[in-house]
Amino acid sequence: MNKKIFILMSILFLVTVKSYCKKVHNNTINFTYANSVSLKITAHTISGGQPFHHQDQDTIVASPASIGYVDAYTGKQSSVSYLQLTINAGRHGSDHPVKRLFDDMGFKKENFTVHKRPGKLNFAVIGVLTVDGTSFDDMVLAQGNKGLTNNW
Repeated sequence: MNKKIFILMSILFLVTVKSYCKKVHNNTINFTYANSVSLKITAHTISGGQPFHHQDQDTIVASPASIGYVDAYTGKQSSVSYLQLTINAGRHGSDHPVKRLFDDMGFKKENFTVHKRPGKLNFAVIGVLTVDGTSFDDMVLAQGNKGLTNNW
């Protein structure tokens, strides 16, 4: 292969990978057994160069969704309804969101459901989460990943 063609192909590959990493994703959290869910964002942090399609003080309202399944015992078709909260943001993990949460914003690992400081996060949003009329101030919803799986 010609050296110039190889270099050009390498550059195109890197540009393609870099542009894919900056893609906005619909990051969803599902709430079952809730009639209404909303999140008023008061702050956020995201890995450098990643898109975040919300503004602080925006309120995101969960949308109704459902999934069909076949009941294993009866063999009948059924469905489950739930509410889906969607955060539109990039998904590149880095230590920047972790440093902002723990070092700059003063959150402590004891305040999280996973009592361990994560190494990397894709993003984190802080705000008022309201579920069925009950509000939870300073709620942190953070997304990281392990391999190809994103986790909250």
